[in-house]
Amino acid sequence: MPHSPANKAIYFLPGLGADKRLFDFIELEGIEKVCIKFPKPDLSESISDYSRRLIHQIKHKDIILCGVSMGGILACEIAKIISVEKVILISSIKSVQEKPRRFNVIKWLPFTDLLPIETFKHKARLMNQISLGSQKGNDLFYDMLEDTDSDLLKWGIKQVGLWDNKDEVKNLIHIHGDRDEIFPIAKVKADFVIKGGSHFMIVDRAEEINGLLENIVFES
Repeated sequence: MPHSPANKAIYFLPGLGADKRLFDFIELEGIEKVCIKFPKPDLSESISDYSRRLIHQIKHKDIILCGVSMGGILACEIAKIISVEKVILISSIKSVQEKPRRFNVIKWLPFTDLLPIETFKHKARLMNQISLGSQKGNDLFYDMLEDTDSDLLKWGIKQVGLWDNKDEVKNLIHIHGDRDEIFPIAKVKADFVIKGGSHFMIVDRAEEINGLLENIVFES
């Protein structure tokens, strides 16, 4: 496998309710891997302003952004601000055209301000409110969810509803599962489709994802 220059890195952005553990199953040799940490947001902060804060964590010149779910949305916003070599989306969306209509409810109704986030976090595992493709995926997600800042969850849900990007992101590669229940494949134009892949396929279909990432990252 060809090795990348020392100053090249791939920056991973996890989805809402997740953290660096989401990428424990990603294996890429020959390139530095960095996971962006999501700081506590100001609840009135725009997604654009928040993305500008995330840029301060980027220390390399030649970078690839890889975002999962909401992390993909943030990757698209960052790519509007700084030059990046590639943007890789996994289980995410790249424009408002790919966003399901149900998210418009979040956009027009201020119910996110009333969400009992702490109650949801504590009861989610017990009530099995979220299914992400496998028991391994579910268990990992619930563990990460419990550790996620409640303001970040509330802010993030609202921002996905408000996001209305119509700009084309250059050098973008989109990987999506055909059984994604959060962002259904019917509205998504993906470069690579994982058959049977769920929204959490980066965990339960990691071997296939690794193969795709290796080809994408190291192609000239």
